[in-house]
Formats: sequence, C-alpha cells, structure tokens
Amino acid sequence: SIDPLEFSEESDIELGNYYSFCVDLLDHELNLRIPGENLSSSRIETFQDLIKSLYNVWEDFNEFGDTWIAAISYKTNIKKNYSDLDQHQILSTYNFFKNIFDLKKQDKDHIWLYILNNLVGIRLLLMKKKMDLIITNPPWLTYKDADPRLKETMKRVSNTYNIKPGAQNITNIEEAVIFLYKIPDLYLKKDAKGKIAFVMPRSLLVSSQNQKARRFEPFENIEFFEFNDLVFNIECCCMFAIYVNKTMKIEDVFKKYPLKIQYLDANSMEEITHYRVEPYVYFQKKRNEKYLVKKLIKSEKKGDLLPCHLSDYYNEFIQGADLIPKSLLYCNVIETTQNGKISIIDPWISPQAKGVWKSSYYKHTRVETSCLFKATLSRQLYPFYLKPYTIFLPFNENYAYSVSTLGPFSRKHWNFIKKIYQREVSKDLFEVGINYRNKLCTNDIIKRRQKSHYKVVFPNAKRLVAAVIDDRDQRIFVDSTLYYYGTKNEEEAYYLCGLLNISDLAKSVKIISDTRHHHKRPLYFNLPRFKNSKDQSKIAAIAKKCAHTVKEYILNNNEIKETKIRELIQDNLEKIQNIGIKILKSTSSIQVIQEYKFQ
Repeated sequence: SIDPLEFSEESDIELGNYYSFCVDLLDHELNLRIPGENLSSSRIETFQDLIKSLYNVWEDFNEFGDTWIAAISYKTNIKKNYSDLDQHQILSTYNFFKNIFDLKKQDKDHIWLYILNNLVGIRLLLMKKKMDLIITNPPWLTYKDADPRLKETMKRVSNTYNIKPGAQNITNIEEAVIFLYKIPDLYLKKDAKGKIAFVMPRSLLVSSQNQKARRFEPFENIEFFEFNDLVFNIECCCMFAIYVNKTMKIEDVFKKYPLKIQYLDANSMEEITHYRVEPYVYFQKKRNEKYLVKKLIKSEKKGDLLPCHLSDYYNEFIQGADLIPKSLLYCNVIETTQNGKISIIDPWISPQAKGVWKSSYYKHTRVETSCLFKATLSRQLYPFYLKPYTIFLPFNENYAYSVSTLGPFSRKHWNFIKKIYQREVSKDLFEVGINYRNKLCTNDIIKRRQKSHYKVVFPNAKRLVAAVIDDRDQRIFVDSTLYYYGTKNEEEAYYLCGLLNISDLAKSVKIISDTRHHHKRPLYFNLPRFKNSKDQSKIAAIAKKCAHTVKEYILNNNEIKETKIRELIQDNLEKIQNIGIKILKSTSSIQVIQEYKFQ
C-alpha cells in the first residue's frame, strides 16, 4: 500500500472522524471503519495491544462476545480502555472487530487481522520513531496494470509530489517511482542525514513518464549502479542518495547533475567502469514552471548530438488517426465490376494482429469503390517514399461520415463491421476505432490537414526516415504510426523530407530516444521554416529525385531491400547531407527549451 491506512476525507455523523480499513473480498470490497481516536498518538499502542490480544484468542470461541472478553481480560491497559461498551467509541471499536470476526465465520477471513496489525504497527512507527536508512526493492507495478482504486491513489500521490506525468503518459505511472518519493517522506528522519538505497526500474533514468521525477528534489549526493546484463526480467538500476526534503527553486535542478554511475558486472557485481550522466536538454512547458528533465545520457555523448533547438515546425507536425482495427478497415481489392464503380474486397490482416483481430470476418464483399481510400502504415515507409494501403472508410463524396448517403453495398458492409467491433469491444467503430480523439475528422468531416496536397511523414518509432505523400486527389490518410505535416507547397515538402532523411539527424534522435519510440524528437533539432533559400531549394530538388528513384524501385520489385534503396540514392543522400548539416548546425544548442515560446 502506498498509504498505510488513509484518514477518510469525510466524517460520520455518529462515529466522527474515522479510518477506513478496506477488505478485498474478491467479488467486492468492504470498507470497515475504525474510530479515529484508536489511531491517535495517545491510544495507538493500546489499540495494537488489543489487536494482538484478539489475535491470540481468535480461533478459540464461536461467539465474538466471548472472544472480546477473553482478549481484554488479561492486560490492564486494554481492559481500562475497552471494557465499557456503553461508551460510543468503544462500542464502535467492538463492532469493527465483530465485522471481521463475522467474515471469519463466513469463511471470508483470510489474514485481515494480521494485515491490520502490520498497518497499525507501521503507523505507530511513523508516529513514534523515524529511520536513518531505508533499503528497499519497491513494487514495479505500472498504472495500466493496477486496479481502479490503486490507479486513483497513484495519480493522487504522484500529483502530491509533483511527479505526475502529462496526460499522454498517465498509463505509464510507475509505483516504484511513487515509492521513491513517498517512503522517505513517511519513514526517514527530517534531519537531512537520512539515506536511501532503492532498486529501481531503469526507466527512472531514461523514460519520458519520469521527466518530473528526475528533478530529484528531496535528494542530494545521488549515485546510481547500472548493470551489463539483466538482474531481473526488466532492466534495473540502484539509486543511493541523502534525503534532504527541501523545496527547490527552478534552476536548482542544474546542481543535481551530472550524476555518477558505477557500471557493474551483473554476476560478480564488480565495477566494469564508471561515468557521469546528465539530461541532453531541459524543457519548460509554461513560464515560471519547473523544468522537465529529459532522458539522461552519458556526458560525453552530448558532444555527439546536433544542437538541440526546437524546430519551427514542432507544433505543426501531428500524429495521424488510429484507423483500427486493421482487419476490419484495411483491405485488398480482388477485382472491380461495373466499370470500376463496385469493388470486391477481402480483409488485410496485419502480421502483428492479436486476439480476435487475427481473424477474417468477411470474404469477397462488394462495396462502392468511392468508399475505398488509401491509408498509411509505417511498415511500408521507406526513405523518400511511402507505399499506401487500401482502406474502407464510411465517407461520402463530401468527405463526411453520413451512413445514409453511402451506396447500398458500402452501407451494408459498414453496418456489418461496426456490429462486429461493438460485439468484441463494446465500443463504437467510428468514434473509437477511426476517429479517436478527433484525429481524422472534425464534426464528422475529414480534417483539412488530412486532405493536404502534400504530406511530409516520419514514423513515431524505429529508425528515422521520411517521405512525401503526393495526395493532390485527397484520397490518402495518415495513420497513428506516423507524424505528418500538410502543405500545398511541394518544394517545402521535399525540403523537409530531405532534412529528415539526414543520417546525422537519425543518430541524434536515437541517442535522445528513451525507447524504440521517438515520437516528435526529430523536431527537437533545428529544422527551420522554409523560406525558399538557395540551400533549401537545392535540398528540395535533390530529395524529389530521390523520391522518384525509390518509388520506381518499390513499384517494380516484389522483394524490397533497404540496402539496395540506400545504394540507389547514396550519392544524392550525401549531397543532401552536405548541405543540410550546415542548416542543422546553424544554431547553438539550448540548455532549456522553453516550449511555450513555440506555441
């Protein structure tokens, strides 16, 4: 438990202030109320003595009244404080334990008295005595795997310590990181001498959900152990620090870094080497807000990075639409009839499909060809070219979601796959599968951005490459595996595509990415606004040649080899690199990126 016995925010009219003891009965939870006086500093030791006395006679009697009398009869302090059942607080305490006893008689009493004794003991410890040193391996549960009650606690406690991640990372809150902040606050002496030694998931050092936690506000003299192989099933590290528990000013975080890392052999635990780590950059979301501490990298690696400086396009590249499940929407055209007006389709099943979405739910189905569009997937994104897939979407000729205006075949097919989705996940296929968070449509009409004549795309994961989608027919839509920028300016599109395919940029993005997902990190570097300068136009012209070469190769070969693509465009890539690297390095690196200035 993150909070052993939480004081209720409400008071009972009869009981007054109380503590809630939650009993999990599998099919439901039962909240039993302990009168608040029992856990006060003056009574808590006697209350724990009562628990222990009850525990000693818990199995000896069939009636709770006999159990109660036996428990309070042999210790003077218990008898003095708990014998008068006419007193309301004592009667309420009696009824609390009677409820637990009744659970035992119903064969639902597992270890509740034992757990209660431990929790009260913890509270007594917190009240009477603090620790000099805490050594622990806290639970590594993440938010998405927690039960609803724990999820709410994790959000609340992480918010209390100002380590709660942003909305996009809420599901990645880590219980271990909450323990890192909560446990020293509960148990350590507040004399700036208390020490901690925590086994932690390595994500504490690198993952985006922990960029607030990496301020390490209440800690000083911080050191870490890292390992050359897995010690547990998940990569771990060990953190050592002194707990000082003082509030930092915004720029005090700079004093925390760099941190010393000892790199150990996972078997012998002997030091292999040591180094220092520090953030590659800090972010500030709002004016006067504390900094977000980005991924920690080796100090010497910072020199290998291109200058960190938010691109002018940072807020203009957005993630595409979900367009799921693939097996209901993406399809292969088997043949066409009626002069191409009707298409016969089969589902396209992704090799990564899981569970129910590995199945084919229809075969040789007729739909109006007007409801067949093209959509992206990062799996067919190559340097300078993207090969789209066919997708069925319920939009009419005005790009509107209006089922009544669809042709009869498309309307029938849409209703069929919509029912399947509703049956399997109890959600609406359009609202959740196609247009989740309105990434494809606004007011049920496809967004203007998704209909841009030219769309520059790069993936949210894996190796950084980019391509331009030439969509002057406005029939190709971008899915969530890609980020995109829409423009009417063909030259601007190919200029951006050229810069995003520079190998030195890909190397820098790889260094600063915390996992295989890099999301918008390519835009943490200097990709300036297209102003039709001589160098920008040169890059655009060369990138367009590369796109033509790669497209010809992709469309004329069944077996695609990345090495062959690189070979075909190597000379032109070097030309782009030589021009583009000057642009990427034309600004100085910024220690703190003030994101609010780019809104």
